[in-house]
Amino acid sequence: MTGRRGDDLLLLTLGRDGLRYVAGLAGEAFAELFEASLRHPEVVYLPTPDPFTVLSVADGLGRATGGPVVVNLRHAPTADPNGRCTWVPWLPAVVLTDPTAPPVGPAKARLEPAGPADLVEAVRIAARAAILPPTGPVQVAFGPEALAAEGPAEVPHLRRQYLPLPQPPDPDAVREATDLLLAADRPVLAVGPELVRYGAVAEAAALAERLALPVFLDPAPGPYPGFPTAHPACFGYPVPGAPAWAGADLVVVVGRLRPAQPTDPLLSLIPAGARILAVSPWGPEWVTAHGRGLELVADPGSGLRALREQVSRWLTSVEVRRADERRRLLTRPAASPPDPIVGAVLDYLGTEGVLLVDDPAVEPVSIRRPNPATLWPAPPGSRGWGIGAAVGAWLGLPTRRQAVLVDGAGLVGGLGGLWTAVRFQLPIRAVVQNRQAYTGIEAALRRRGMQGLDEVELTRLDEPVPDLRGLVEAFGARFSRVAAADLRSTLEEALGFDGPVVVEVT
Repeated sequence: MTGRRGDDLLLLTLGRDGLRYVAGLAGEAFAELFEASLRHPEVVYLPTPDPFTVLSVADGLGRATGGPVVVNLRHAPTADPNGRCTWVPWLPAVVLTDPTAPPVGPAKARLEPAGPADLVEAVRIAARAAILPPTGPVQVAFGPEALAAEGPAEVPHLRRQYLPLPQPPDPDAVREATDLLLAADRPVLAVGPELVRYGAVAEAAALAERLALPVFLDPAPGPYPGFPTAHPACFGYPVPGAPAWAGADLVVVVGRLRPAQPTDPLLSLIPAGARILAVSPWGPEWVTAHGRGLELVADPGSGLRALREQVSRWLTSVEVRRADERRRLLTRPAASPPDPIVGAVLDYLGTEGVLLVDDPAVEPVSIRRPNPATLWPAPPGSRGWGIGAAVGAWLGLPTRRQAVLVDGAGLVGGLGGLWTAVRFQLPIRAVVQNRQAYTGIEAALRRRGMQGLDEVELTRLDEPVPDLRGLVEAFGARFSRVAAADLRSTLEEALGFDGPVVVEVT
């Protein structure tokens, strides 16, 4: 045999391209790539018990590294049997499937290689396409013959490029955009998560501080906020009745690459009569969707930098007084009293630790973080996402502390992630606020005076109540139950323990 088998070529390609992990399903039916990974120690196969956990782990790894990540769903069932939301549109994943598999959710493209050489090329194209903005999964569908057939003996090395080269704006367009910005009486800044990917957060903060712009976060779900929630200019999500938003006459949109179709949540919230100034590398899509405004064609970093520099050159005493007046009148919404549990977790994490929020009672926008990339909200409708995502977070950022906030339902829904964390003895830290999500039906029906159920039937409505300690310890993880005042010290004491730790706060 002069060449290499297709599965060896695939794993060799992934290792050489720096894709160290393959998140996939466990079990004999899914063992083909796991077996190949044993011959290629530079690639680690991450077996998980169900498709939802596969995608949770991949989402955490994608957020931690920027992608691309590799997901093996070959021979997987066509739908999650639990009916949970599994796909997120921003996941920069190369999704490996059978050729008979249906199109993957929000996939940007579907490639169908015929042989080993085509498979290598398809995976490399998919990895590149997945991380190009806007990020999203790319499906690679192939049959077993592509893995068993003989291909070339060698694979050339590839130098990966994560993002497109910077795209500076046209100077005339910058001057026109600056005119529009300085002429506005009540401009606001609406930012999306692409600011983080392009390293443009500091530029956005500098422009907001220079002109006293209130900053609002993208109302569409994303992998993290686009702006530090601890910054004094951050006003959270736009609310129609909020004075700083409702009175805006210009909305500067940056970090949102394209308006979502058919209806974009940000466009639907723009105040009546307000114009839009969009900084985007895609052309006049925002202005076309909104109808009134200007598009500055540039990547977020270059566009914001050019705007700030032009503003500094043109700023007159009139605009300075106008900015000072806005600064005087604007009052940031009062922060709610700090939650002692959230506060203890933040103290444990420090400024660079990553906080994953998989608890619907905890609003991520209310958590003050100086670095937006360290605050990870759960995708909508994905209860149980947090522990699996924490596995990916630790693999991508092993030198940083991580913690995931969950409630009882999130912990039970995330047992697949706990199984994976125990298998690899990863130091995942989950803080559980047990709100008795599985109880309360009996009390609610008693309040309503429900007829037709006898006392025995009523008392059985809340059964069974999950034994969280029993569940966690049955998987082989450490469990402790502490008061909120002891939470931080408990997390600190667990630093030397290799393996997941679940702490229930009473």
